[in-house]
Amino acid sequence: MGSYTPVLLQKARLSRMLEELAASKFGFWVVAWIMTLADSAFLLEPGKFVFTVSRNTRPELKVSAIPFTMMNKELVFAIYSVPFRLFLISSIAAPNQTLQKTFKRLSSITRRERRARSLLLVSSVAMLLLVAGPLVAAVRGVQYSIILLLPALYGLGIAASVLIWSERKHFGLSNGTALKISAELILCPVCSINVFKRISLVQAPQANTFSVAYFCSSPKQALTAIKDNLRFYGE
Repeated sequence: MGSYTPVLLQKARLSRMLEELAASKFGFWVVAWIMTLADSAFLLEPGKFVFTVSRNTRPELKVSAIPFTMMNKELVFAIYSVPFRLFLISSIAAPNQTLQKTFKRLSSITRRERRARSLLLVSSVAMLLLVAGPLVAAVRGVQYSIILLLPALYGLGIAASVLIWSERKHFGLSNGTALKISAELILCPVCSINVFKRISLVQAPQANTFSVAYFCSSPKQALTAIKDNLRFYGE
């Protein structure tokens, strides 16, 4: 019986903490932020890398020399690493492609980002509402902040889902994938902040890392960063 006492105490403390959080002035918005952060996270396997692509079709490597790992995979938060951007996931194990095919793949991302300006606006406004939530709650109370901002968030979620469905072909999404993402945005409107992560993760096939690095503004620097990351995993 005594061995269960610490466990019961921990559960009681956790339950009390959650009750206090729910009853606090910022509880609703704290939960919303936690959901947003959790939704932006994804795991990157060793040997895979994230690139964003500039307007002049120059890829930029997003890599940490000492990544934070979970289950031997890098934990990436898109809201921090690649906020409001489409990105490309490459792999060192992917087949080598010609420079022409690689450049075509990079160009397609640039074109998609140009077509995603309306989606960028929706995501940015959703982020502003999420930032405004605790501020309004501090001044006018949590109930007023929910009544004022939550309908707008749901409206943005619906707008984002409509944009995803109408532009699904340009984003390289199948009907089923576009429908799934659209439903998620309507059911959980804070997910519209991370909509670019959703679009990026469902793209296939993966490009070869070294082929993409060739187009970076500084290929040698990119290759050095890639090798340092692989060395971290012992590869």
